Amino acid sequence: METNKLTPSKISRFKAKPKQYKVSDGGGLYLLVKPNGKQYWHLAYRKEGKHQIASFGKYPQVSIDAARAKRDEFKQKLTSKASVRSKPLREVFDSFVSKRKATATEKTRADTIARCSPIIEELGDRNIAEIRAFDVLPLLHEIEGRSIEVAHRAGADISACFDFAVASGFMEFNPCARITKSLSTFRTSNRKAILTREGLLEYYEKIIGADSGEIVNRYLIILPFIFSRPGELRKAKWTELSNHIWSHKMPKLRGLPEDLQNVIVPLHAFVEFQFECMRKHTGHLDYIFAMTPKPKPFSDGTAMKIIRVAGLREKTSLHGFRATARTLLDEEFDYAQHLIEHQLGHVVKDSNGNAYNRTKHIKQRTEMMNAWGDFLLGILREAGNKEALDFVSPPRDNV
Repeated sequence: METNKLTPSKISRFKAKPKQYKVSDGGGLYLLVKPNGKQYWHLAYRKEGKHQIASFGKYPQVSIDAARAKRDEFKQKLTSKASVRSKPLREVFDSFVSKRKATATEKTRADTIARCSPIIEELGDRNIAEIRAFDVLPLLHEIEGRSIEVAHRAGADISACFDFAVASGFMEFNPCARITKSLSTFRTSNRKAILTREGLLEYYEKIIGADSGEIVNRYLIILPFIFSRPGELRKAKWTELSNHIWSHKMPKLRGLPEDLQNVIVPLHAFVEFQFECMRKHTGHLDYIFAMTPKPKPFSDGTAMKIIRVAGLREKTSLHGFRATARTLLDEEFDYAQHLIEHQLGHVVKDSNGNAYNRTKHIKQRTEMMNAWGDFLLGILREAGNKEALDFVSPPRDNV
């Protein structure tokens, strides 16, 4: 690119015009001539992918040589800053995944690494600041050939990694901020859910007869009663049970005030009975549903395998019981929507837009959960569950 185009004699011939105009000296440096005839030095450059302008003063107070020196010094600072902070994509990606330990589970981090492995294998040794969207997109298209969903997730992961790199000073801008827009449209489908009494009866009949082991079997019996997120119930701890209540913090709500993180679940007497039956197996451990002799709870995959083997995969998912409760409590029991949403662990706002404290309406929610529990207990008895048939509900304390 040609530089040093201007001379004092050339500049003296630049006359004022109705609109300001630019005269290039090269290398991004130009003289801006104003309508009043005054002339100013400017440098055009790019930062984080955006056009930027630096001002170097008025001519002739700032001479041509001085303006060029300022241009060269400014561009040298930009170059040296970029070179000092440059790092290969692999190192930045490893740091990015490591930083997510505070907010993501070990499985989530492992999934992120697996999804992005084709991209890291191909581009991992390159300086991250030199990578562009056209480098990444063909690799995402290869993943897309196997799974559109995985390609979208990998694209989102890489974009988040580049955001991390920008914040850490390793690159000027995120070249993949909108890269998933170039992939085939991915539409998520609603999770399958049972929405009738007959469907629940079939579910319990098949679960009762399933060869799932006592711990997983009791979990699958309890889940519709509580309709929490499946992972929350699997990871329930003995210390979280107290006075007919299961109180726990929901990981997805981290960052909200303390009173909004706590999820309070009033327990039906039959659910408490189920928990007590578990105590002889796992009462000495932290987790109620620990897979003894291991101290950790089983995975969602273990429970879904039982659903699959029982022939229920096309009818429900573990998460689907939340939709079951939401639908039937609204349509059949006629409970207020805000009570149901509270019990689902959603953030419910009042008329002023403020989030309710999660201990609100506990009396009404306890009544709702007992009515829902009685309904399911009746279905369990009809399904032939011996414990349900023999169970006698104890007198309930007033809340």
